[in-house]
Amino acid sequence: MKNVNSSDFKSEILDSKIPVVMDAYADWCGPCKAISPIFEEMSKEFEGRIKFVKVDIEKNQDVATTHKIMSIPAFIIFKDGVEISRKVGIFKREEFSKELSDLL
Repeated sequence: MKNVNSSDFKSEILDSKIPVVMDAYADWCGPCKAISPIFEEMSKEFEGRIKFVKVDIEKNQDVATTHKIMSIPAFIIFKDGVEISRKVGIFKREEFSKELSDLL
């Protein structure tokens, strides 16, 4: 799983040939830390088919502003450079996994 910043956002997310799930987080965010292990597990489950990346919105506030991220954790799914889905807060792994499987 890669940490993405403002400078490589376009190449890593918008120009990706496969769907991308972006985890918008901050180091001080308790729920972000709680969901992180599940996000990492899912990145292994979908490896090679869906790209999983993390963006620290404290260090990349322009990404938060551009993509209207008001609450974290926020998980945004991009396909062909376009946002197609968004989840905010803690999620059930099974439901999110099914949504991602349906993308493929």
